[in-house]
Amino acid sequence: MAATPAVDRLVEELPLEAKVAQLGSVRIGSLLEDGRFSPERARAEIPHGVGRVTRVGRESGLSPSALADVVADVQSFLRAETPYGIPAFVREESLCGYAGRRGTVVPQAIGMASTWDPSLAEEVAAAVGDQLRAVGCQLTLSPVADLGVEPRWGRIEETFGEDPALASAMTESVVTGFREAEVDPTLKHFVGHGRPAGGRNRGRRRPPCGRCATPT
Repeated sequence: MAATPAVDRLVEELPLEAKVAQLGSVRIGSLLEDGRFSPERARAEIPHGVGRVTRVGRESGLSPSALADVVADVQSFLRAETPYGIPAFVREESLCGYAGRRGTVVPQAIGMASTWDPSLAEEVAAAVGDQLRAVGCQLTLSPVADLGVEPRWGRIEETFGEDPALASAMTESVVTGFREAEVDPTLKHFVGHGRPAGGRNRGRRRPPCGRCATPT
């Protein structure tokens, strides 16, 4: 989607500090005091604004209604008390439902894939998206599009399995479901992440060093 002229003008006006702030992220806990939004902490932590506020449900431990109030306070602060009034993206995990207090737990991706029912996956994602939006999240780190081809990998349950056709169909349906709830999904992780060396998370094969290389 092309940027609007207003956005283009804003980017030109932003000083370096504000541009860098828009690339940054802050955890919700750094903005809270006794479970409530703290303007004082916010002034110290994000004086130039911030691009993303994260871990809002898991780290705050707040009920949905209390968290929605906190998120609204954060956005009001960003609009009223930062130089350019730019609101932040607010995000939380949702691999098996909204990852916050009173979030509904749904089957992990491998369980959803076992249904072979993309329409059900879409319906579930839309319901999870509704819970995310209810607390003020517009962004979520889901779904995982890696193929689960290394069963020793400790995150195999986050995938839709090893079949490319099924994984593609389920991923597309989950993305559609989130978008129905007006939540932006984040497809992750990277090509090959689901087949790490030795089954270790983020494990990768390294070329041998000169001293260890087999002589030719």
